[in-house]
Amino acid sequence: LFRSLESCLRPPVSPPRYRSSLALDKLLEGDWPSVCQSLGQMGKPLTLRAVYALVHDCVEAMQPAFLTAATPEGFSYRRSGEERKLPDELWDVDLSSSFCAAKPSAEQVLDAIVIPICSKFGLALSLRMGTRRAVLPALRLAGDTVGPAGLQSLGHLCEANPKVKFLFSVLSRGDQHEAAVLASKFRNLHVWGCWWYCNYPSVVSEVTALRLEMLGTNFTFQASSARVHDQLIYKWIHARAMLAKLLVGKYSELMAT
Repeated sequence: LFRSLESCLRPPVSPPRYRSSLALDKLLEGDWPSVCQSLGQMGKPLTLRAVYALVHDCVEAMQPAFLTAATPEGFSYRRSGEERKLPDELWDVDLSSSFCAAKPSAEQVLDAIVIPICSKFGLALSLRMGTRRAVLPALRLAGDTVGPAGLQSLGHLCEANPKVKFLFSVLSRGDQHEAAVLASKFRNLHVWGCWWYCNYPSVVSEVTALRLEMLGTNFTFQASSARVHDQLIYKWIHARAMLAKLLVGKYSELMAT
């Protein structure tokens, strides 16, 4: 965790063709012990105000292409701003304290920290939606599975923040049709890729065909989401071949009409 934070605040030199993003999964998922550990290692107070300052410093240092986060299971973002408002006293509460029962919710973190930083730096926010964590804890990171994305909340998020660009991908095959419909309604919403459990040839073909029919070319076919260089290479070799096959089929149908 500390090494990841160090690389954010003092990023290594990388080739210009590679752009990075800043991942805020622990923050949005409410993993406060991990968040407090990061704050402590940087010598900052264990408060939400310090979280804002740390994220701000990371963005300034990294100059990321966008911010990204996985939404927690049961993610909710209500339409009414009054219901979402973060109480002033929560800004300086010790987040590590067992007496702090009212930890900030994901929607409060979005409104208080993530969205303001996106607005200030002109960054998009990419959401990976529909993960159910630790179904089998013994498998650690491999124990995660698929859950409902909560796309109604994404619609509320786009409506409440029309000047912020949102990118999103959903993990469940069953959410893909609703995702395409939602992406067609909001100018500030863009659907990308087939992520994780949807990144299988049969699912990619089905989902991409659906998006071509509903969105035309107003989506991103595939994103690397790569943590190591080898992933980037094999994903794009496979993805380009599949996209070519899908586009030939669609253009052949147009020519035959």
